[in-house]
Amino acid sequence: MVVSKEHRNKGVGTYIISKLKEHCVSNDLVPVCGCCYYNYTSKKTLEKAEFITNHRIVRFEFQDL
Repeated sequence: MVVSKEHRNKGVGTYIISKLKEHCVSNDLVPVCGCCYYNYTSKKTLEKAEFITNHRIVRFEFQDL
């Protein structure tokens, strides 16, 4: 989800995520979402929509020796 700059920090993102979550629940679906670990703004938005962290993704890169 992307919110235009002029509408950020006004609750638009939280509203959209909350409504999508409601839609999932009302249709017997399990809502799942995520964001990059370094995207603190998205993380806060998801937390405001009452999502919690259940998993962590760890990235590994192997170099040839």
